[in-house]
Amino acid sequence: MAYSEYFLNGDIKAFTDKTIPHMASLIYLSPVQSLDDLKLVIESSLRWSLANAENPEWRMRNHGYNGDWDAFLMSVVENCYIANSQFSSDYRLWLDMFKWIYGTKYDPTRVVELVAGEPHSRIHVKFNIAKTCNVLSRGIKGYLFYENERETGERFKHLVDYFLSLYPHCNPVFFSKQLPSSSKVKIEGVTYRKGAYIQQRSFLAAINNILTPYDEEDGRTELVPSDPDLLDKLLKGLKQPTMPPEYYELEKFVISKGYDCLSASE
Repeated sequence: MAYSEYFLNGDIKAFTDKTIPHMASLIYLSPVQSLDDLKLVIESSLRWSLANAENPEWRMRNHGYNGDWDAFLMSVVENCYIANSQFSSDYRLWLDMFKWIYGTKYDPTRVVELVAGEPHSRIHVKFNIAKTCNVLSRGIKGYLFYENERETGERFKHLVDYFLSLYPHCNPVFFSKQLPSSSKVKIEGVTYRKGAYIQQRSFLAAINNILTPYDEEDGRTELVPSDPDLLDKLLKGLKQPTMPPEYYELEKFVISKGYDCLSASE
């Protein structure tokens, strides 16, 4: 009930009085209709989070943020396309938010103005490059090749230019021809998921017209792009010499292994 009342009337006080929300839900479940609405919700969320920073239950539910507004802001962008949120049905709003925070091309010095007059209003965007590349590559692939994902993935066709500006900065570890032996691997103190490695291979397989076991499981017998011009633009952009050498080596590896490329290791 608290969730539905919040969505219907936007009353953050009544919402938080009845439940200790996960911070991200303050955005996902908000009744926003425009980017300006979204900024107002973020201002309310910011004020509430600062006022409740010492609440032990809030800290338990939101341990990933620990008062770090930057982390909260990034989680909103990376996850707000999820089903059952306001942003899953209105991708134009999602795009407006993405571009407001990330810009139209990758800029490691980007600063976002959140709320005028607030002490925390200027946020230097902390990019989770690997996660963002996974979200974008998966979304672009789904829009281009998977008929059941084209409607929900349409938003990603507008972010190919951004993806091409960001992808060269992805950690070359994800382009390794050696798959991790476990679901997670720690390299130089950073934990990486095996699924992220497989995602890169799946993306490369799709844009090179290679079917994989995942396609077979979905009953897919061919990869027909929904937007050949967009695919051509993507392929030309990836041929630029800005990608790390490991990317081109992995692409050759994927092509050579074909159907088995998702599980093969050198």
